[in-house]
Amino acid sequence: MPRLEDVIITFRTETLREYPSADYRSNLAIYHAKVGLGPLPAVDLENMGPPALARVDLGRWLVDCGDCANAVIVDDLDLIVICPKCGSGGCWREVIMPAERVKIEELLLMRPGFRDANRNRFWFPGESVDQLVMENVMNDTPVPKEDAVRLKDHIAGALLALAQAKATEDVGNADLLNDWPVEEGFLTFQVKGPDRGDS
Repeated sequence: MPRLEDVIITFRTETLREYPSADYRSNLAIYHAKVGLGPLPAVDLENMGPPALARVDLGRWLVDCGDCANAVIVDDLDLIVICPKCGSGGCWREVIMPAERVKIEELLLMRPGFRDANRNRFWFPGESVDQLVMENVMNDTPVPKEDAVRLKDHIAGALLALAQAKATEDVGNADLLNDWPVEEGFLTFQVKGPDRGDS
């Protein structure tokens, strides 16, 4: 059996892997019918609801239903959705993926873990790529070198603040490393301190 690639999950990466003949709308139709909502409505301008902004939750691209608390996995090649649980009031919604999707996925995939087993792969609409870079830095996760260089002043300030916070426990051992090691095109950041086992 081929090894699974670590990716941010979509309908294509999961369902089609197990059921190659399935398509997204047929899959939605099955669940729509299972809950007693009948056949899916036609996709036309008369039954289009407001757009749905995609987000990443536990390493999965999802959109939230505007009518119930359900979240629906995104098909990145068929950017339209209807809630299979409540039917979204009979309205389809266009899925809006972020323009920075590739960069967002790159940063999230640097976080330790694998696929949806990673408890720290989240992104929400409105969260900038720079915010993701800083989250990675503050959690000892690598960032691409070009981002580290571009944000070096912000990163240095954040790491200094972290080192100062750690210094309240042991001022002598909290030491900010200014020489950021390069590993395979990525920079990692470390703060020395007593809780890290560094001396």
